[in-house]
Amino acid sequence: MTDLNHLTIPGAFRALLYKDQLISLRPEPGEAGKPPAFLGNRERNIVVIVSDPDAKFINERDWKFFTDLLNACELTVADIALVNCFHTPARYGEIEKAFRPSSLLVFGVSARQLDMPVNLPDFQVQPFGEGHLLMCPSLAAIQPDKELKKQLWGALKKIFNLKKKP
Repeated sequence: MTDLNHLTIPGAFRALLYKDQLISLRPEPGEAGKPPAFLGNRERNIVVIVSDPDAKFINERDWKFFTDLLNACELTVADIALVNCFHTPARYGEIEKAFRPSSLLVFGVSARQLDMPVNLPDFQVQPFGEGHLLMCPSLAAIQPDKELKKQLWGALKKIFNLKKKP
């Protein structure tokens, strides 16, 4: 007879008991209270969220289009914090707490993926706090589509009080 300190559990039962990982090697969102990795200086406290599996922050194909958008909005990379949530898991609450964004622009990431309390249609400018929230298709989807570009530009003009054409 074995005592409880030397109990042997057959493999089939272990598989049932431990069907999920015991130890996750992937960092948890907001680990140790640190903000997610980001590109930029946050000078205007604008947070841009993308999901790009091919780059640490944003791939070259989308970078040109993205910087053109920033320039049209009279912004630079120094004004924003660009977060790629594909490599750095992030939730809305953690983004809000870490950055306190004046505007949050989300490209190609669903509200559900960010654990947001609401689900908004693309290009609908939504006031939140003292700023704005904008959900959009991915930059790769917008770039070749003239109609999507028009919708994006209309929303950006509202957020940043712009009058000119891109």
